[in-house]
This record gives sequence, structure tokens and C-alpha cells, in this order.
Amino acid sequence: MADKTEPTEGNKPAGRPAAVAISYEPEKAGAPKVLAAGIGEMARRILELARREHIYIHQDTTLAGLLARVPNGSSIPHYAYQLIAELLVFLYATDRRLEEKLAAAKRQHLPPGYGGGN
Repeated sequence: MADKTEPTEGNKPAGRPAAVAISYEPEKAGAPKVLAAGIGEMARRILELARREHIYIHQDTTLAGLLARVPNGSSIPHYAYQLIAELLVFLYATDRRLEEKLAAAKRQHLPPGYGGGN
């Protein structure tokens, strides 16, 4: 399966934005990893890149604040496993539904987004 990357954004208690980009490769054993994390200007850069690359941005102030302290390249901490697992389940289900719609549109020779059904 391909690498999945999902930045999360939120605010630190002082009101400074926090952002974290995570990656999970299920074919490799191990926990999701923090690709990039930052507060303030670095958070804005992470979010700008995610938007430019059309990467899903999940807004969760608490999670972003916690993970923004994790060093880049490190596995996510155990206390975040459940939250990240739920987020990944949502993203994989969304990807699967989009793929099904695109396949239906292709079969019907319709433009993407007109695959019929929801």
C-alpha cells in the first residue's frame, strides 16, 4: 500500500498554530512516523505545502499540540495510537469510496465526480 500522509493542525495554548505531518506504511511493521512537526511559522509552512499538494488536513488542536513536540522521523507516541488509527481508518475508507466513484465514472464514460451514488 502507498504511503499515507495526513497533516493535523491546531493551536498551542499560547495561540500559536501547530501542525504535524505523519506517514504510515502498513507494509512495514511499526507505528506511524512524524515526518514534519512545527509551531508558528513552521506550522504555516507545513500546512501550505499540504494544501499545495492536496493532502488531507485534519483539524485537531489537542492532537496537533501533542504531536508537534515529537521529533521528526520518530514514531508517534503510544498515547496517540488510538487517535491516529481512527484517522487512518477514516482516510482509507474515503480513498476507497473515491476510487469506486472514479471506476464507475470511467465505466460510464462520465467525468470524475459523476460516478453515481454517494
